[in-house]
Amino acid sequence: MSTSKIDIATQVKFAHVCSMLDKIRNAKGARQKESILQKYLESFNEFSIQFKKQHGADKCEYSFYPVLRCLVPGADNARGSYGIQLTTMGRLYIKVLNLAPNGDDAKKLNQTDIIKGCSDYADVVFSVMQTRSRSVNSTLTLADIHQLLDIIAENDRRKTEVELTKFIEVASPLEQKWLIRIILKQLRLGLGEQKIFSLYHPLAKEFYTRTTDLKRVCECVDSGESIDMSDSVQPHQYIRPMLCEQLDLTKVEGMLNQNIYYLETKMDGERFQIHILDENYKYISRNGKDFTTNFGATASEGNLTPLITKSFTINVTNMILDGEMMVWDKNLNGYRVKGENYDVKSIQRGGPLRPCFVAYDILFLNGISHIDKPYAERVALLEKIIKEQPGVIVLCKRMKIRNIEQLINSFNEALEAKEEGVVIKAQNSIYKPGIRKGGWYKIKPDYIHGVVKEFDLLIIGGYYNAKRTYIDSYLLGVYKKESDNNENPVFYSVAKVALGLSLAQRQKINETLKPNWVNVNKQNRNDVEAPCCIEWGASIPDVWIDPPKSIILQVKATELAETTSFRTSHSLRFPRIEAIRDDKSWYECMTLDEFESYYKNQPGVAKINKRNLTAEDLLPSKKIKMSPTKKKSTTNNPYASVFNVNEVTKISDVCEGLQFCILSTSKGKQSIDQLKAMAVRYGGKIVENPSLDTKKCICVAGDITSLVRRLMSTGKYNIVTVDWMIRSFGEDQFSGELAQPKPRDMISMTPDMEEEFKIFYDDFGDSYIDEVDSEELEIIMKDINTNAIPEILDAELVELEETLLDCTDIKHIFRNMTGYFYSLSSALPNVLVLAKLIFQSKDGLLIEEENLARSKKMQAKE
Repeated sequence: MSTSKIDIATQVKFAHVCSMLDKIRNAKGARQKESILQKYLESFNEFSIQFKKQHGADKCEYSFYPVLRCLVPGADNARGSYGIQLTTMGRLYIKVLNLAPNGDDAKKLNQTDIIKGCSDYADVVFSVMQTRSRSVNSTLTLADIHQLLDIIAENDRRKTEVELTKFIEVASPLEQKWLIRIILKQLRLGLGEQKIFSLYHPLAKEFYTRTTDLKRVCECVDSGESIDMSDSVQPHQYIRPMLCEQLDLTKVEGMLNQNIYYLETKMDGERFQIHILDENYKYISRNGKDFTTNFGATASEGNLTPLITKSFTINVTNMILDGEMMVWDKNLNGYRVKGENYDVKSIQRGGPLRPCFVAYDILFLNGISHIDKPYAERVALLEKIIKEQPGVIVLCKRMKIRNIEQLINSFNEALEAKEEGVVIKAQNSIYKPGIRKGGWYKIKPDYIHGVVKEFDLLIIGGYYNAKRTYIDSYLLGVYKKESDNNENPVFYSVAKVALGLSLAQRQKINETLKPNWVNVNKQNRNDVEAPCCIEWGASIPDVWIDPPKSIILQVKATELAETTSFRTSHSLRFPRIEAIRDDKSWYECMTLDEFESYYKNQPGVAKINKRNLTAEDLLPSKKIKMSPTKKKSTTNNPYASVFNVNEVTKISDVCEGLQFCILSTSKGKQSIDQLKAMAVRYGGKIVENPSLDTKKCICVAGDITSLVRRLMSTGKYNIVTVDWMIRSFGEDQFSGELAQPKPRDMISMTPDMEEEFKIFYDDFGDSYIDEVDSEELEIIMKDINTNAIPEILDAELVELEETLLDCTDIKHIFRNMTGYFYSLSSALPNVLVLAKLIFQSKDGLLIEEENLARSKKMQAKE
């Protein structure tokens, strides 16, 4: 008779894990946070060793897996989505606590906007529960918590409410706060996933990227043996897809001279993997979601698998294919695209549409992983084993390119065929799961200046950010012009846009339009009435503006796609703001007739390309010619002024109107001449003395020379770093727009600029509105002077609490009181429970029977 193994999760208190998480979140600086986690890992390892000795390694589960699932909940793919919304959470707490719907605490729990003093919804719940539940931690173990999370993941609403109610009744506020964060998968520890994995094991992150299985990662680490990456990829186990990076167009010629690349058409479908294991199929999306039910798990079910099974030239026992799932129209004998609002996952069997898999890589075949083999070798294998069936499964069409002419011709052919763009892949590139910089590059029309059409659209509405503190996206419209005198104007909504603005531009728009915004009452969406001058369709904004008081934005997009969200029949796909058109009046924006002309004769998705790709787009601009003497002097002195503006070929006017004053550079960076050439190449003007007009003059510095120090002392100039300029223009080219400056990019700034930064950044340079990656967060953390952060004393916290709480209010009548409840009769258990709840709801602290004797002794001593 076999017995189940004893799990270490039954011995680890959830409260201890919560305490560790709380310490990390509240720690000051990345090093302190890492130290706390490192100590916990060492402590757990010691406990695990003793646990194995006590129970026997073969009779117990001693893995770190139960803890790691709590540390990186976003990486835990063993469960499905929890499916709990904040509104559901709020209703449940109000019900369990029996709160009056209009009470202050109920209002806090009901709102999704975070209240003042709370960083997230978990903090809101914590603030409410501090006075309503016992502060002592529960006896809940990690095993109990994972069992609860398993139940929640089943998405059975009744069972979820029952189990969460039980949890709320016994858990401390701290435990409730961290369970909510785990459910929402938003811990916000200040330690990224990469750092947590690396502290656990140096190869843990790479192994997880290949397997996306936390349990397998822990099993490999716990085994004590070296991690074998070749054994990481297995069928039916999701692999993060390798990604393409945006190509630096001016480097194409050098790339083609140094390596051989394959060019593929960029398909406009959905990224999918097909996994085969012993005649059982799995279809996994780019984000790791399983859609096997839609396409078929075996040869006898689904709308694709029965057709695919006979498409292989060899006997396949197990395999992983990477590719694009397209919508095939049997009547048109061609593909549909995503912009036409076709969902390949929802196609029904027997209709005119069918999913078609376009295979462009093979990762695993009959027990052998191929991800570490060169791309050219994988392609040859793929072409050898796939037997194409048009409209069912086909190979991605590819060709070798050896020069710029081939690339230009292929790209322009893709444009004429209304494709999304092209992809080029290095022949020797290995498959790097989840990595964007591995030798795969994408080229799309909207990456290239002047290739796609720009739209001058008027702002007709706005949408607040999550905290409703400012407008962060805009509803744009076109002018339905019916007369030449611009009387009674009417505007049709066409798109919603947020991307593309710099910090200064965003502030300028908000300051300009703020006095003229009119709030929209959305209490009943069915009865919202639009103003007579605007028709916004289904996309109701939070605020609207009278057109004559608004401004025009120049916007770029990839294409026009059919829509039901806006007033026009087509909308901009992937819109991005290019510029604020201060030079135009409101009535000079694009008209409805002009907008409709772009898609009237193009059914479905309408491409908006203006011209083809040319050699000038790809070739680097003319190099500055210098004599040997000048080259030598420039090399020895990076500040030498030998720049000749006439020797630089201007290729664009994107920086027209801007002045660049290059004050200095740094060792290992571009020379002053090279920095000046960057600006001139894209229309900028070089000045030797900075202007006081900080909106038009950009000062750049590397080393703090006497000149730079003197300008800094005046407080009248905004001086950015050389790194900022390089980040904006790239090594040799302009990336599309000047990078938005951040506090760490500034060497010196004017008081006005400091005030602008205070609106969007905290004192440590962390943005209130923009997400940061782990690397940037680490930089921010390292720059924080922890000695400058004041600590709050316990006495100060008590004083604050007394100030905020009216202790004479009946709601706090039992404040600072401890109570023990007992009943002389067992016939009234519900009355006892109710009495306890009332006592707790009025700020009383319950004491359990086991602690009663200790409490009496303490009182006797007093």
